Amino acid sequence: MEHAVFRPLIKPKSRALKTSMTRLASELQGTSERGILQFRVLDGATRHVWCLRLKDKTVAQPGPTEETPDLEIVLRQDTWQEIACGQLSPVDAYLGGRLRVRGDYEMAKRLLRSVSVSPDASVDPCEENL
Repeated sequence: MEHAVFRPLIKPKSRALKTSMTRLASELQGTSERGILQFRVLDGATRHVWCLRLKDKTVAQPGPTEETPDLEIVLRQDTWQEIACGQLSPVDAYLGGRLRVRGDYEMAKRLLRSVSVSPDASVDPCEENL
């Protein structure tokens, strides 16, 4: 079984972080999840922080949240580009040491399932690829 990949949020080789985060917020609009999802995207010496508030209307905002996020994803800009383009599974990035997850791991799996190209793809790194 292959690991889940995102429905593409941006075109390949695009570095449009704002566009990808805004589109991710839009994709998560229909989810029943509630909480704060924070991304730390590392680009050389620059650190971009985006906060997505998951509620009735999901909104992407630049900058860190003042509250403790329920889920935080930490990764490099190039890794985010591959994920946002649908070329790399976040699970594979995690297993390869290219992505870190802090907080509610089960929430991460549910959110990935909701933005996945295939609802049958695996969102669990413990499942064996067949």
